[in-house]
Amino acid sequence: MSEQAHAFLTQANQAIQDGRFEEALTQANQAILLDASLGEAYMARGIAQAQLGQADSATQSFREAISFSPTNAKPYYNLAAHQYRIGERTEALAMVRESLRLDPTNAAALDLIRLIDSESGAIPPSSPNAQPGYGSPYGSATESPYVRAGYGAPVGALPFIDRLGTTWIVIGWVLSTLSLVILATSVLMMLPMITQIMANPANQAAISADWTAKAGVGYTLVNIGSWVAWLLMVVWGVLDIVHRRGNWLWLLGFVCCFHFIIGPLYILLGRKP
Repeated sequence: MSEQAHAFLTQANQAIQDGRFEEALTQANQAILLDASLGEAYMARGIAQAQLGQADSATQSFREAISFSPTNAKPYYNLAAHQYRIGERTEALAMVRESLRLDPTNAAALDLIRLIDSESGAIPPSSPNAQPGYGSPYGSATESPYVRAGYGAPVGALPFIDRLGTTWIVIGWVLSTLSLVILATSVLMMLPMITQIMANPANQAAISADWTAKAGVGYTLVNIGSWVAWLLMVVWGVLDIVHRRGNWLWLLGFVCCFHFIIGPLYILLGRKP
């Protein structure tokens, strides 16, 4: 998944959570344009289309989501919920059973099966492993009993990062660049001292003391700036890893290594799904 496609997808998911379905549809379409195989984007588009009354388009989007993510229970459940909503009970039952086969712990799928079976007079199934669902699918809880606990459009652990979208990545790049600029400034300030020490290593202590006295407040501010930039980069890295539930080994790089190098490497490599 490209970084930009992921940004559009997270914005679409957040818009769905907020009930802004026109915006969600636009963002999901943008994600699909950038990555035509992104199953989660088709699912988000289907949820938005279903809420906007575009029933046939929603059905097609959910089927496309399934074709790109055939082992993911979520699009099967969302398609089943959509089919039930538009009166396609037989099709809905087939899809929700497939969703439950892929994820036997989702109580919402059981609820929908029971609802359909109760209407047909069949005996509803049960599962000892059923657990609450993972958010809510499209629609409000008043539309039907199963809506309260279905699969929703996924968002990260920290919603404010999803709301920031690509701005969050820009912040990471800015912090990395700031760290590099401060380092370059520090090296340029220290270059005369380094040159003198290399020419006269026996007087290193005196040269260093003399340079420190002359550098004064300027170098102190640069040094403080370096520590502040490092701390901000570590905080950014921690928040992003928490949000994406990423690999915590990257944090060692932020803490122990050159953060102006680790920052870009993490953004380019560490954030990939």
